[in-house]
Amino acid sequence: MRLVSRRRLLGCAAAVPLALHTRLNGLAAAGSQVRERILDHCLLVDAGEQCVLPESLAGFARALAAASVPHRRIGPDVIESGDFILVPGAVLHSSVFADTLSRLARRGSVVVYESGAAYAGLEAFRIEQHLLRTYFGAIIEAPMDLWPGAPSGAAILAAAQGGERRNGPPAATLPYVHYDWPSTTIVRDFSRAIPLSYAAMGFSREAHRPVESAHEPYHRPIARINDVPVCCRLRLGDGQFVFLGSPLGPHLASGDREAQALLQSLLSRS
Repeated sequence: MRLVSRRRLLGCAAAVPLALHTRLNGLAAAGSQVRERILDHCLLVDAGEQCVLPESLAGFARALAAASVPHRRIGPDVIESGDFILVPGAVLHSSVFADTLSRLARRGSVVVYESGAAYAGLEAFRIEQHLLRTYFGAIIEAPMDLWPGAPSGAAILAAAQGGERRNGPPAATLPYVHYDWPSTTIVRDFSRAIPLSYAAMGFSREAHRPVESAHEPYHRPIARINDVPVCCRLRLGDGQFVFLGSPLGPHLASGDREAQALLQSLLSRS
């Protein structure tokens, strides 16, 4: 019998709209409340060739539509100001792209960047690693393989950290990502995740408390796998930059209830 990877399974599930509509009833019911809290509009960025997880883009699009959240789908070269900007499954490929997202956040937008760098090539990962540090002060480490049988490309990506491979958390603790914000919940993993450095977040590993300042930017870890932060948010100017190192979109595509509730909470609280 041939084993089917979780990514392939979820990718196939993304093509079944009936399952999505069935499982999105709870999110759709609260759609009007979510819309009231969005001052202007929500932009869904289709990064084109730089979107390495198309199933994630499809998941966000379907979840927003099912919840009747007003949004507009645009390309990476025409991003304009919006209250809420979603960039699913992408890689930061240029300083222009990174600067655009940084500038929009500073002007008051909530920019949610879901990284696909764990599924890109070595050079693409290194470019994103550099741009995240330069424009957002976020330090990412080599992707973690979270379950047996993950594609061997992770070993290549680990070379970005001097050839040191991360094995990730023990299999017994998988497959969940634990979120502290925007709500407390757990979401299934998607085979790989990008760890964030504690040092770059002004964060106490022991106390699990971020060091916040009213005047300086800070990184707040919002999700972990065991004790490893994989998602964070950064106060940037008048807005926020939210980094997702563990893909959420594919779970939205497959109708995962926890992922749907998390998106609802994110739209409501940001």
